[in-house]
Amino acid sequence: MEFLVLTDIHDDWVHLDKILDLAHESSGVIFLGDLMQYGKVSPRSLENFLHIHDATKWMAAVPGNGALPEVVQSMSNIGVNVHGTSKRFEEIGFFGVGGVTDAVEVVHALRQYLKENRRPSISLHAKSIETLNVFGVFIRDGFFEVEDWIPEKLQQMEKYRSPFEHTESEMFNILLRGYETIRGLPFSVLLSHVPPYEEGMNPNLPEGVSTGSKAITRFIHEYHPSLVLSGHYHRDYRFTVGSVPCAVLPAVKDGYYSLLRFDPNRRQFNLEVRMF
Repeated sequence: MEFLVLTDIHDDWVHLDKILDLAHESSGVIFLGDLMQYGKVSPRSLENFLHIHDATKWMAAVPGNGALPEVVQSMSNIGVNVHGTSKRFEEIGFFGVGGVTDAVEVVHALRQYLKENRRPSISLHAKSIETLNVFGVFIRDGFFEVEDWIPEKLQQMEKYRSPFEHTESEMFNILLRGYETIRGLPFSVLLSHVPPYEEGMNPNLPEGVSTGSKAITRFIHEYHPSLVLSGHYHRDYRFTVGSVPCAVLPAVKDGYYSLLRFDPNRRQFNLEVRMF
């Protein structure tokens, strides 16, 4: 069986015809969130999403962090939304959580991590450095330095909140609610928009420090899903949490799609990223 995996379309439909062909040929479609532009409802995107749904035999999706209630409800109305629930495909259970973690909480944790010890800088994209600067983190003399902020300054980060975000506790409970419905299946695939949290500095991460969900990481350690698929970072990046393989997949907006294959005889998953 082979699934078409899409993420972060952001209202960019240049490749719609190819997507529909791939959807028709696949066993099913998996969507990892951010259908349209941040905080907007695009009738065209809702219509095209429905076309994808109609072109395939089976579909599962989670909303992105930019999703407004109308988008979340639309995914539920056509029966593809697995945020806090699940869908089954033969012996595989797909469950998930959409959105991201609390933005102010994430910025605070990132600043605290870099402030605890004087950490040498790593090579980062200019846009990543620009984001860190907004968070009060600068690179000086080869080290990360964190500005002292009064509490009111941190609260100014409220403007970076997403339309669809949750506390870490909520993220864990949403995942658990979905997992309970497919717990007995031989294989389980966790779908999330935001990736799991990783400890440490890493140039593969958008800001060099993980802005992923600690709740997802905790869930993986406790319940050991077969595989974790995420979007949000707009890049192709693989890692493990414990022994569980995790994949962050690049954006349709940037010209990418992925194929998830499951070999029932060898009982294993294989993931391939391709360009349109």
